[in-house]
Amino acid sequence: MKAIILAAGVGKRLQEKGKEIPKCFIEIAGKKLIDRYMDSLIECGIKDVVFVVGYKADLIKDYLFSNYKNVNLYFELNEGFTKGNIISAYMARSHFDNPFILMDADVAFPVELFKKLVSSDKRDCLLLDTGFNNDDEEMKLGAENGRVLEINRTLTEDYPIQGEGVGFFKCSTATGNIFRSIMKDYIDNGEEMLEYETALNDTMKKAEIGYELVDGLPWTEIDFTGDLEKAKALFE
Repeated sequence: MKAIILAAGVGKRLQEKGKEIPKCFIEIAGKKLIDRYMDSLIECGIKDVVFVVGYKADLIKDYLFSNYKNVNLYFELNEGFTKGNIISAYMARSHFDNPFILMDADVAFPVELFKKLVSSDKRDCLLLDTGFNNDDEEMKLGAENGRVLEINRTLTEDYPIQGEGVGFFKCSTATGNIFRSIMKDYIDNGEEMLEYETALNDTMKKAEIGYELVDGLPWTEIDFTGDLEKAKALFE
């Protein structure tokens, strides 16, 4: 199984003038996000890692090649990294021919959380946290009978199970083919500003995607300075 990490974005809401770095270089408790990802992947036995890069791509490549010589590293370049992250996800499409885990690169998490996804008996799986703040920023999951039926910032129905999605997706080859085809249709139609979750939401209508609960485990997506402070409080 490969891990595909979407690390092309700028993270402009977190940048300090004169100190611009890739978002995955943000340090939490003295450790870069990129190192937290790599350490978790290695601990879980995943040695094939694809990075979709864009902003400061060479800096990310050089860092990984220098520090992770025993990992099989692959890189896909997204030159349109200021557009929607559907472009980044689609750039990794050649790696969808085998099972993979798709990961946003801006999440602070413990390895225990990631292990729940890797060890799940569900071939297609998302991580769901029911202890969430229901605002417009978070990507939410709506589920019923063990199946995720919707992923959206605002859910369209009152599902019996609702929560925030962590931003990691374990995907089988069959579902990956569906996901790839749907993304292609959106991009061919010029809808390049979309998030890949739009295509994933459509994929759920054609493939059964399960979930694992991660309630009580510390994690946070880092989009704003407030998220950064939350991450430091959780992990320092």
